[in-house]
Amino acid sequence: MLRKMLNKSFLLIIVIAFYACKHEPQLVNKGVKTLASVQCSSDSIYFYNDIVPLLINNCAFSGCHSTVSLSSYRDIINIGDITPGDTTNSYLYTIITTGNLNKRMPPIPRDPLDSLSISKVAKWILQGAKPNSCSSCNEDEYKFNAHILPKIITQCGGCHATSNASGGIMLTNYFQIEAQASSGKLLGSLNHAFGFSAMPPNGKLPSCEIKVIEKWILNGMKND
Repeated sequence: MLRKMLNKSFLLIIVIAFYACKHEPQLVNKGVKTLASVQCSSDSIYFYNDIVPLLINNCAFSGCHSTVSLSSYRDIINIGDITPGDTTNSYLYTIITTGNLNKRMPPIPRDPLDSLSISKVAKWILQGAKPNSCSSCNEDEYKFNAHILPKIITQCGGCHATSNASGGIMLTNYFQIEAQASSGKLLGSLNHAFGFSAMPPNGKLPSCEIKVIEKWILNGMKND
């Protein structure tokens, strides 16, 4: 009897360890899968490529929102009270378009979102507010907000964008990512090099995507 209990406890520990660090975004409902990364289309707006960088750059500051919540699909849907397909009943869209300066986000004295940013949020909601991402890897395109941040949040956010981040390493904004890049840890981990923790642990990123990050690093790690 005791042996059976010990075996069950051991099995439970293994299961918990296996699921403790999943490299995928946290979604609204248990069992919902992140949509597979596809080739980017100019007709679509993608959560990890377009919406996350937009929100982090405009809303992640002291006293407002943390980069953790702004890179989490579940938090954006729930806190933003988003109704997929309906901007009128989506709180996020309402507060970025309201004329009431006391309710507008970003709050004064910060500037409101520009028309292009607002249209991206609207289009993403109208297209179903999906937890989607896309890939159009080009080694000559390595701007931080357009190319680096979306890749890292999509591929590494499951373990490095939570309050109990793996190894205590957060990768949700420029300063956190730049610190890991400067130390050599980011590229070492992505290349699964000896002496570094492999990231993602379940397989290397495509060589083109690693090359893009490497070029960003070699060209001064600009916050562009």
